[in-house]
Amino acid sequence: MKKGKWSKEEDNLIKSHIEKYGVGRSWQALSNTLGLQRCGRSCRSRWLNYLRPGLKHGNFTPAEETIICEMYSKRGSCWSVIAARLPGRTDLAVNNYWNSTLKKKFSAAVGLCGLQHVNRCWDAGEGPAADFLQQPGELHAGVQPCQARHGRPAAGASSAAAGSAHRRRPRTDHGGPGEDREDDTASATGL
Repeated sequence: MKKGKWSKEEDNLIKSHIEKYGVGRSWQALSNTLGLQRCGRSCRSRWLNYLRPGLKHGNFTPAEETIICEMYSKRGSCWSVIAARLPGRTDLAVNNYWNSTLKKKFSAAVGLCGLQHVNRCWDAGEGPAADFLQQPGELHAGVQPCQARHGRPAAGASSAAAGSAHRRRPRTDHGGPGEDREDDTASATGL
């Protein structure tokens, strides 16, 4: 099986074949028919994420950045849900853009505070996350750290006692991050 960069010839073969026959066939059969030396999964991924008509391949706009940050603060990393709000963008493109660019901006804007705290600020229409989204694409001097704004230290600056007493509950419904709760593993094991 061939791996690595796709050639223009391979892309053109897939596009013309799908235009003529549609996507109803097996992707492995498509690869074999065209002699691509690629696995079916790779052909499917190439079509869905890069070649499909209607996909946007350019830079993300400030409006798209705003939607991504807003949805991330509410839903977490459900990239397919976020991409559904951005016509022409795939979940892979949104995830890649978040990891390469937006995560750094967003983390700096919220002062590295916990996401649960960001959500509370967000719902109230205040806080550094809301400030960040009022000026998409740039961080401005009006952003205050959470401690200055709410009298609460950032997540990484909590005391050792408070930090060891709380754990994040894993998400179960993809509705956003879990809430802080007391760690009851010690009582469950009898220690």
